[in-house]
This record gives sequence, structure tokens and C-alpha cells, in this order.
Amino acid sequence: MLRASILTRDGYGLPATMLLILVFVLLGLVGLALARHELRSQVQVTSREVAFYAAETGLARGLERWSTPDGLIAAGTTWLLDQGPLPGGAAYRVSATKLDDGGEVHDLYAIRSQGRAKDGETLRAGLLVATRPVEGLFKAGLQVTDSATMKGTADVYGSDRIPGSWNGVFCSELDGDVPGVLMADTTMYTEKGGAEVLGNPPLDQDADTAGMFDFGDVSYGDMAADADIKLPGGTTIDDLNPARPSYNPDGSCDTSDPNNWGDPLNPGGACADWFPVIYVSGDLNLEANFRGQGILLVDGNLRAQGGFQFYGAVLVRGDLTSAGNFEFYGGVKARKSDMSVGTSKIYYSACVLERTFSKSRAAKPQPLIERPWFSRR
Repeated sequence: MLRASILTRDGYGLPATMLLILVFVLLGLVGLALARHELRSQVQVTSREVAFYAAETGLARGLERWSTPDGLIAAGTTWLLDQGPLPGGAAYRVSATKLDDGGEVHDLYAIRSQGRAKDGETLRAGLLVATRPVEGLFKAGLQVTDSATMKGTADVYGSDRIPGSWNGVFCSELDGDVPGVLMADTTMYTEKGGAEVLGNPPLDQDADTAGMFDFGDVSYGDMAADADIKLPGGTTIDDLNPARPSYNPDGSCDTSDPNNWGDPLNPGGACADWFPVIYVSGDLNLEANFRGQGILLVDGNLRAQGGFQFYGAVLVRGDLTSAGNFEFYGGVKARKSDMSVGTSKIYYSACVLERTFSKSRAAKPQPLIERPWFSRR
């Protein structure tokens, strides 16, 4: 009986052992499957992170390397800002789309970036931006590094002014007043006759003229190299070579015309938003009753006469000489100024400068939100 009992227990032991082995095998297979799943999940998470950082890199480089197509940009226009590889086989591609004119002064854009990991995982990121001018570029109505002479009925106003045709259309509020004339050395200032200089104060001194002709981080030379309109030294704008808005057959603004300097007096016109950067590689003569707007860069001397009107920023690396009834709205910088003849006038205008720098190639986009939005695919 005892032997039979032992054999019976032994008989039950073998199936139990086999069952335990099977359980351990199953547990091992389940563990292996979980480990493989975890590994795949970890790889996928890593790929998403790589795509995420690639997309963010695209946004950063899109802002850093911001550029716009030539001419006026219609709402809905999309163009490539930058693209390139990143370490580890990742890559990015970033583009910009103009959404609308963003109101009276600033334009609104969407920047879209696609980041891609090495295994093809992709993620898109977007950012809303608006153009903003570089602050503090113009500290006075007229700023010179050398001498300034005011005679006759020449006037310079540092008190902020809104041009009549822009009031209530593009501009509605005045900014703070600035000095009328700002000089490196006020002992180099001469005033005779009925000339008038107004501002806060009318005449002021600032010996620091380093970078006076630059645009923040953008140098004068870089701005000139990227100008919309490039003219040779000795150019004369007169009845034979007038500056005036011009149009394509369909009525749109013809930005390919080097004599099209925008249309500051017609806010509803097709060229009202055309603020070209105009670069002259030497002397420039402005004559007759014409008008323009934008950023005017003159390597040599600028001689202004007649009834010429210009709205925007004027930078003259030589001498500014008046010989007539010209009017400048915005701000003027020059090496030396001699406003001795005629009824020439310079009006400081914060709105003109803001609109000029926001609509021209000098515009720099700034994010409207603190963080971008993301999408998986």
C-alpha cells in the first residue's frame, strides 16, 4: 500500500511540473512581448521628441533668417524661409504666409515649420507674427554728425506730426516729442533769419554717433545691398525722370518700376503700401513737384528743391542741401545739413516712421503668442 501511494504521488508530480514550466514559459513570452512593446514605444517617443525639436528649430531659424519676396505681398502668399538638415538625421522646413495687412500699420503673418526625425516621424509647428519697427532709430527730426545751418524760412519740427492725408486713416494718436535738431556738437549749429526749430528740446547734443546710419542689427551696407531700388550716383529726379506711383495693366502697383516710390498722398491707392528701400550709390538731386515714401539711402550728397515730398526715413552719408520748397515727413539723418534757401521743412512723425519700417524690408516679425501651436502630422 505504501509503495502504491508513492507511485500515485509521483504520477501527479510530473503533470504539475510540466504545468509550472508552461506557466514560466508563458510569463517569459509575455514579458518579452511587453519589453519589445516598451522598446518600440520608447523609440517612437524619442522620434517624436526629435521631430518636436526640429520643428522648433525651424521656427527659430525662420524668425532669424526672415526675408520677404520682392514687391508688394498679397494676402495668402506663401514662400519658403529656410530648410536644412540637423544632427542625427533630422531636418526642418519653414515657410511664411501673409494672412492680411494686419491693420493700418503692421502686417500679420503665419510661420509654419515641419520637423522630421530620421525614421520619418514628423511634427508641424506654427507661430503668428506681426511686423514691428526697430525702436529708437530716429531720435530727432534732423540728426547730424557735423554742422547744421538754418536760414530763411527753413523749419525743422521735432514735435510729432501726422500728415494730413494719413490722419484718421493710418494714424490717430501723437507720440512724444523729440529734439528738433540733434548734433554731435551744438557749437556747430548756425541759425539766421526766420528759420524755426521746434522740439523737446529744439536743439540737443549727443556725441555718440556710432552706428547712426545702421538699422539696429542690420548695417547700412546690408540694407543698401538688399534695396528694392538701386540708382547710380548723380541721379536727378525731375520732370524728365519723375518719381510717381505706377501701375500694371490690371491696376495693381508696378513695383518693378524704379521710379515708383509709392503713393503717400493716396491712402486707398494700389501703391499706398509700397515702401521701397531706395539706394543711391552717390549724389542725388530731388527736383520738381513729385512725391515718394520708403527708406532713402544716399551714399553721397542729397540736394532737395522744388516741391518734392518724401514720407519715411532719409539717411544721407554726405551733405543735405536745400534749394527749394521740399518737405520730409518722418526723420532725417545726415553728415552735415545746410538748409539755407527756400522754405524747406522737416517734420518728425512717429507714425510715418513706424509705418515705413513695418511695411518695408526693414520690418522684423515678432511673435504674437508666447508659445507656438503643434500638430502631430
